[in-house]
Amino acid sequence: MSICGVLLFDSAFEHIGEAITPYIKHGPIGKFIYCSCAVQNGNFIDMTFEPEQTDGSVIDRMMISIPIGFVKFMATAPGPKSLPIGFTVGQSS
Repeated sequence: MSICGVLLFDSAFEHIGEAITPYIKHGPIGKFIYCSCAVQNGNFIDMTFEPEQTDGSVIDRMMISIPIGFVKFMATAPGPKSLPIGFTVGQSS
């Protein structure tokens, strides 16, 4: 399983609101998202999450899509053991 770190513009969190809350992590760079896959799909980024990559309220694999304009930076690593990928020392919520 790979892992993707996605940094959104601050305005993205304001526009999306509570819908994105289960997927947000916090670290030295502020709010960000860890997911197992992030793929551009037209004007959107499709992000796939395993339950352990969320706040615990998601019990099955989940995919969400957000407008590509909300994305500031993305990084991908081959797996959880390769963390950190520039976002945090660990996967804290």
